[in-house]
Amino acid sequence: MTARTPSRGSLFVIDGDLTKLNCDAVLIPVDVWLNATSAWESVLGVVGRVLDASPPAGWGDDVRSFLYRAPNDGPQIWLGDIGKHNADDGWYAAGLVDFLERASALLDRTKVASCLPRLAVNVAGAGAGGSASDKGRLFTTMVPALTDAAQRLGVDVVLVCFGHKQYAAAQRVRKLHESHFEPRSDRERRLENAAQELAGFARRSDLVLFIGAGVSTGAGLQSWQGLLNELLDHADIPLADRTGLGKLDVRDQPHLIRKHFSSTEGYQSALQKLMKTGRYALAHGLLASLRTREAVTTNYDDLYERACRTDGRTCAVLPYEPVVTQDRWLLKLHGTVDRPEEIVLTRPAWSASRCNTGESTSTSARCASATKIGRGYRVE
Repeated sequence: MTARTPSRGSLFVIDGDLTKLNCDAVLIPVDVWLNATSAWESVLGVVGRVLDASPPAGWGDDVRSFLYRAPNDGPQIWLGDIGKHNADDGWYAAGLVDFLERASALLDRTKVASCLPRLAVNVAGAGAGGSASDKGRLFTTMVPALTDAAQRLGVDVVLVCFGHKQYAAAQRVRKLHESHFEPRSDRERRLENAAQELAGFARRSDLVLFIGAGVSTGAGLQSWQGLLNELLDHADIPLADRTGLGKLDVRDQPHLIRKHFSSTEGYQSALQKLMKTGRYALAHGLLASLRTREAVTTNYDDLYERACRTDGRTCAVLPYEPVVTQDRWLLKLHGTVDRPEEIVLTRPAWSASRCNTGESTSTSARCASATKIGRGYRVE
């Protein structure tokens, strides 16, 4: 039998929030005394010393990271010793690589959500870590080290920058580093040419994103059919013939599923619960990092707008919120998780009354277009 060649991992760079990204393991920066800043309170539950952490032998010496917590509903939480002033060049990158090596060895690869384990880190040393005034050096050493480790270990690494300046600096270094890669295949060259063309549209603000359910599956949410199957699992009255239901068009199935709930409130509550998740997917982070101003989605979740709202950025959700000058906007054709009574699941005509009065002409026109594209029932 021919031995299987391990898949080569990749480095992804996004402008986002490490605490809100869905992944398999995440590194939280501390110093050698296990002190964490307030930026990580939502993950660790404390500011200052993490008293319940038990560092292994060698911590602060040759051990730079260790597993702190492994929750059932989120990524493994690792603590990393990457807070040090006046560190030698590459010290921060070495701490990140230490995490990648230890976490990749410990993860059960049969249980990861994506094809390869996905490990996330922030820009180590850029804040309280001690090198905030010298980020150029950080990226020069960090990006190549993370890229090489991802390929060597067979994991996908997400470098989460906070703010456009960090993101742009990381991408510049990454582009220079990639020029030293081995020649790509014809298919990869064609894909890169297509990507460059799309990048040009994005830079000119001529790119409009259309986001479907596949983007949200990376955050653990279901496809449309998967959502209907789970919704039926929450019904008050069991369905006798699931096979027969599955033969119907997915736009017709919700009408029958609704009849197996004893109340409208129970139906809406179940629907809302199935679409709630705490962390957005890598795909949301990548799309939000493009900084395009306009996007359209058939999804009900709030993950894309959550990915956009980092470092003071805003994203108006149409048709519910006004668009401010230079603001991003996201048009939700089928409703949103925060308004389950307005979610579109089935095919008869959808009313245009959702469009708020007093909005701009362009916003009203977008809402009118949405009524033509997103035909279906509101949830009743």
